[in-house]
Amino acid sequence: MAFVELNRSFVPLLKDHEPSLDFGRAWGRKLGGWLEWSDLWERRRVVLLAEASSGKSEEFRNQVKQLNAEGKAAFYLPIEELADQGFESALDAGAAKRFERWADGTDEAWFFLDSIDEAPSTEKASIARLNGLRAN
Repeated sequence: MAFVELNRSFVPLLKDHEPSLDFGRAWGRKLGGWLEWSDLWERRRVVLLAEASSGKSEEFRNQVKQLNAEGKAAFYLPIEELADQGFESALDAGAAKRFERWADGTDEAWFFLDSIDEAPSTEKASIARLNGLRAN
């Protein structure tokens, strides 16, 4: 099935502050402080939290595809594969070549590390929890 662009917006979370969705709904996403993917690309680190099965993995893959189409280095890795195989081994052949080119240069790169929140409870999930990664 082809990816369907949903033009999602993201609400920043602040420590000890419950986000309000009302302002963005009433005044518009930008005035409400909501962010779009292009805003997230400008940030150094982003943690994206969403319900299981909400489409995060497909969104991540699509963002990697878009960034690569723009000539930017971007990589998608499920945490479980990263834990099993290590970084470079978990990349497919095309991504591994892009990674080598990127590692030899000085350009920025985007890494989309997908959580294992929908994976069955396994020893790997326990190891991920011990290493500070989110696993349910």
